[in-house]
Amino acid sequence: MNLAVDQYLDRTLQNLNQVAQNTQTRLEVMTLLLLALSAILMVFFSYNIIQPVKRIARRIRAMGTGESYEVKSVGGPQELVSLEQQLNWLSEQLTAADEEKHRFLRHMSHELKTPLTTLREGSDLLVEQITGSLNENQQEIAALLQSNARQLQQLIEQLLDYNRSVSYTHLRAHETSLHLV
Repeated sequence: MNLAVDQYLDRTLQNLNQVAQNTQTRLEVMTLLLLALSAILMVFFSYNIIQPVKRIARRIRAMGTGESYEVKSVGGPQELVSLEQQLNWLSEQLTAADEEKHRFLRHMSHELKTPLTTLREGSDLLVEQITGSLNENQQEIAALLQSNARQLQQLIEQLLDYNRSVSYTHLRAHETSLHLV
């Protein structure tokens, strides 16, 4: 009877060892699968977060350099979508402010050129003594008026040139081949 009980206990112990070994193997396989799945999920979510951040960074760079940028919906977490909406608003505000600045510079230079033309013509008439002869002090003052009027006109022209050059910064030069017919 002892022998039968010992044999029964040995078989039961062997079965339990086999079950434990199978369970341990299954746990090792599941652990490896969970690690692989975790790595895949980390890569997937990192990509889904990094790509919108990279698009936002490219957009900010384009805004800073004045380049055009095709606005695409960023997607991703709500914070990135909100940041994109704020960038859209900022871009619109910067464009409007830039257009207003150019409009102001054009208007201001026009308003300055009109009285300046009269001032230049008047000083030219005085220097040429068409209105009558001038004494030495008057000639010196007339020459000073004429010189300063020309200098002011050059400054206004430079301001207009600057305004035009800034207006055309979105133009980009690139090579192209010309075929003569």
